[in-house]
Amino acid sequence: YELTNGRKFTLLSRWTAAVIKTDGKWKISAIHNGVNFVDNPLLAETRKSRKYFLALGVVAGLAAGILIPWSPY
Repeated sequence: YELTNGRKFTLLSRWTAAVIKTDGKWKISAIHNGVNFVDNPLLAETRKSRKYFLALGVVAGLAAGILIPWSPY
């Protein structure tokens, strides 16, 4: 999986296929490909950045809470 910013992630996938023999030749009649959208490297990266933004928000909130009362306006 490649993001628009160039970062690449490898997602493990599983696939199945159903084949049928017609006129002496094997042909694919159905195919299914799937990945685990609940637990994958892309979500793990998002979870890591969530902690970073939480810490940044706490620091910004504390700074605003301390500096705004001292504002002359």
